[in-house]
Amino acid sequence: MMKAWAVFNGGVNYSPGSPHELRDIEEFRSIAAAGDALHARVHDWVPGFGNVDRETASMHVWLACPNDGAGDVQEYPDRVITIGPRDGIRIERV
Repeated sequence: MMKAWAVFNGGVNYSPGSPHELRDIEEFRSIAAAGDALHARVHDWVPGFGNVDRETASMHVWLACPNDGAGDVQEYPDRVITIGPRDGIRIERV
């Protein structure tokens, strides 16, 4: 499996995360695990993630950590994960 790093955006009820802030970057064991986390935050009650907007929530995903901690930040993600129109996980290449 390939690790993935993601920045969560809970939609209109949240201020968006940023790869410039190390505290906003989450590490997952795979892209699918990041999608599962987004799905759980939208559909289940996950502590710390209340009022997530189903239609605008997303995860921006990188295949390498987007911030090296020394100021070098990769702005554009490799994938964007959203919830599709039939409640499935949609993973799109950017």
